[in-house]
Amino acid sequence: MLLSLDSADWMAVAYPAISIKHNCAFVPGKLWDSGLSDALVGTSANLRVGDAIVIVTEGQAHDILAVPGVIHWKRQGTTAHKYGVALKERVPQFARSCRKPGVSRIRFGCRVTGQIQTECKCVCHSAVAVDYSRRGISLETQASFAVGETIQFAPLGAAVTFNVIVRWIQKVGRTNRVGVELDFFNKHDYPLAAVNVRATLQTIKTEPTGFTHRLDSTRTP
Repeated sequence: MLLSLDSADWMAVAYPAISIKHNCAFVPGKLWDSGLSDALVGTSANLRVGDAIVIVTEGQAHDILAVPGVIHWKRQGTTAHKYGVALKERVPQFARSCRKPGVSRIRFGCRVTGQIQTECKCVCHSAVAVDYSRRGISLETQASFAVGETIQFAPLGAAVTFNVIVRWIQKVGRTNRVGVELDFFNKHDYPLAAVNVRATLQTIKTEPTGFTHRLDSTRTP
């Protein structure tokens, strides 16, 4: 059973404990999910999208793993919050005990209205992006597409259009809408995030000695 972020017991669930370093201060947290290049963390600290942080946890060899990253997504609770973090480097040592079977990427909820257009650019349809990952988005629309079809998605009010390929299609409940999972041809990093992830990561400094440190040489709470 997943606990609500508003639950007083959410920090006690069996997710790996971490420390989050922000502006030279450490706060406790939980690693809710992780991939090679991103993580979903929870903490009571009120951080902001665009903040640079360091996730500190124990590695497989009982050393300390200190991984810098940038917050690109936030889900605010009453006393605790969830954050999507893009990591500066690929870190295969991160635990993935929270990953559901068959799920290969972390999805971050959003609601972005836009237009989708077929490859021939002769028909436009309205659509709503309901989540995004590092390399794709999920849309809900009334339009019909085929798996493998190439289409374009343009968020309303944004000066950018994404070329995407349809990976799967699923009917949404008893409505006349379908859910469409799309992958990007170009390497867009978290395309619907409110921060330029790639540019921000380039400004973050990696620890001089790399990610791995001796347990007795790194101070954590």
